[in-house]
Amino acid sequence: VFSLRVEPVAAEAPMVDPALERALATLPVAQRSVVVLRYLFDWSEHQTAAALDIAPGTVKSRLSRALAHLARELEGDDGPR
Repeated sequence: VFSLRVEPVAAEAPMVDPALERALATLPVAQRSVVVLRYLFDWSEHQTAAALDIAPGTVKSRLSRALAHLARELEGDDGPR
């Protein structure tokens, strides 16, 4: 059984590149949620799936789409739009 418990963190929040933060904001909430849980919280696919009440395969597909979107957003961040 997986339980979602948030523990207080003594350390400061991790520094996030402003360009990455802007790119993350362009993602749909469903994709952004998967990215944050997998990479910021370092949760497994199964933990992420359980927390979001979705199948592990859905975690994989949302993550794949989100990472492709982020790559496109970040590639264009240095150049003119």
